[in-house]
Amino acid sequence: MSTAAAPGRLAYLDGLRGVAIGLVLGFHYFTCFQALVPWGGVWAGLAPFRWGHHGVDLFFAISGCVICLTLARCRHVGEFAWRRWARLWPTLLLCSGLSFAVLRSVPGPWVPRAVDFLPSLTMTDPMVWNRWVPGLQSGWIDVAYWSLFAEWRFYAIAALLWWAGPAAFHRRFALLSGVAVTGLIALSAAGALRQAEWLQWALAARHLPWFLAGLAAERQLAGAGRSAATLEIGRAHV
Repeated sequence: MSTAAAPGRLAYLDGLRGVAIGLVLGFHYFTCFQALVPWGGVWAGLAPFRWGHHGVDLFFAISGCVICLTLARCRHVGEFAWRRWARLWPTLLLCSGLSFAVLRSVPGPWVPRAVDFLPSLTMTDPMVWNRWVPGLQSGWIDVAYWSLFAEWRFYAIAALLWWAGPAAFHRRFALLSGVAVTGLIALSAAGALRQAEWLQWALAARHLPWFLAGLAAERQLAGAGRSAATLEIGRAHV
């Protein structure tokens, strides 16, 4: 029986996605919400479960690796935004509905409300909706959806830097990441926590190094003489 990857896929990216999914699931079930899983506390101290939240960082790095392929295929910012939205939103709609139904029907640490669909389906921080609509008190349908807001901030930054000039895209992103992370560290060390949190909210500063790692990996692949055929295969991931 053949084990070759399906046409149009890069097997190692699918493999890394599988690793990331396993890490995140293990963290959620055995460490983060161990009281909801039989004998969850027994397994919580194992390294793959204890540090499984870094699976999200791996997802960010994968996103950084493939995003240039999407940008290169788009004629303008609107097309790029539509491609990203079309790839994520149908699955998000399905998962939000399933999460809402399950969490409303079983005992758990939180019970989602209908208003929670607003931030979840728009992939925006609930704080934005709660400030626009006083008294709304919306949240994520599932707390794991926070990472989608980080993704959209990365997409916005990447799009702006790309259309400022693709040739300097990697250098600009590296510079912005360095400035943002340095600023975050300096503000936190100085006790300016409110300003540090604003920087994190605006630029996803804590996560930019992971996206940058993905961009560096993509750059390395391109510099190693990746063929046009491999590029076409990679585009199936975007």
